[in-house]
Amino acid sequence: MIEKKEEIMEQRYIKVVLIGLLIVMFVGCGTKDTETEVKPPETQVKGETISLQSYNYPDHFIRHRDFLGEITIISSDLDKKDATFKIVPGLADSKLLSFESVNYPGYYLRHQNFRIKLHKYSDDQLFKEDATFRKVPGLADKSWSSFESYNYPGHYIRYRDYHLYIEEGSDDLFKKDVTFKIAAPKWLKQ
Repeated sequence: MIEKKEEIMEQRYIKVVLIGLLIVMFVGCGTKDTETEVKPPETQVKGETISLQSYNYPDHFIRHRDFLGEITIISSDLDKKDATFKIVPGLADSKLLSFESVNYPGYYLRHQNFRIKLHKYSDDQLFKEDATFRKVPGLADKSWSSFESYNYPGHYIRYRDYHLYIEEGSDDLFKKDVTFKIAAPKWLKQ
């Protein structure tokens, strides 16, 4: 009889341990980036001010310089301003997004001849389409983001030689070059 009770107790103990393991597996321990709190791509809020960090050059951020899209190391106040954008509803499709410059309000990142540029808003349809992007899970890391062109499906914002373009591709380097972290803004208005 005592052996039977011990066997039942052991089975209950095993069940409790297994349930605990399942809870840990499904809930997870959760970690928090202590440097920059970043929301998962699907919870980004339009109207949020952000900066975009390169996946394979983590000290480089998307920015505009001389009205062209680039990735660079950010050090000066001007760099910080040029690397800060406001996520707004897509100019061609409000379910998608566009990037408005914080230090040049009314100017948006758009592609023209496949090169990413910063241009003043224009009410023409081509401009709106060129300045609209679909945010998808990062091609190199699903917890980051990639940005697909609205009017050139399969083409993503990518840097090559530190210059930004929209391009298509599928190799490992391409996937890294089109993946960005939506990070805290490098510059905040005082």
